[in-house]
Amino acid sequence: MQKKKNYHHLLHTIDIMIEHSTDQIHASGETISCEKGCSHCCYLLVEVSWEEATLLAEWIDAQHPKLKEKLIQNIKQNAEKAREVFGRFKKAAPYTKPYQGTLNIPAMAYDRYFYKNDIPCPMLIDNSCAAYEVRPTPCRLHMVTSPSELCSKKFPDDVEDYEVPEEIETLKEEIVPMTDAFYKDGRWGQLGIMVEAALKALN
Repeated sequence: MQKKKNYHHLLHTIDIMIEHSTDQIHASGETISCEKGCSHCCYLLVEVSWEEATLLAEWIDAQHPKLKEKLIQNIKQNAEKAREVFGRFKKAAPYTKPYQGTLNIPAMAYDRYFYKNDIPCPMLIDNSCAAYEVRPTPCRLHMVTSPSELCSKKFPDDVEDYEVPEEIETLKEEIVPMTDAFYKDGRWGQLGIMVEAALKALN
């Protein structure tokens, strides 16, 4: 139980650091473009730790039956599509299930997942994150100051298209000691695959 308490504390600390960084961004005259209803990044391939997957699974399990059923269905579909993408590449095959060790999904798998498919995050319902309060760290750190439409797959994946604030890039480095603290389990993987496994372990 202590492990979960520490984990929630880390997420809260990260949110405070993000708020401080966004305040700095606004003070410099820039504006974060991300807002509710902007969901381009919700189609990216997101990796999570086993603890993050467990936190999401526990959150799903606590929802009312209708939403819980919908989310579990979404998780299963998302995991199946992710396995289909990974199955196309020999080097990505290990990631068809929770992976123990250093995560290094081939770039070609990322590209196919986002550009060649239409795979929404399983937590995306009505163009909004249903699990926003327990969203994983990569989602907490994903924000841009460029027009939100430039994040769309319709635009080439080029750094000149969208702009990640320098403050956020610095923050990503600063929180590494904290994220290391709750990634001790060692298992990593694509969000749907990980949460599917966490739900099975929970039940």
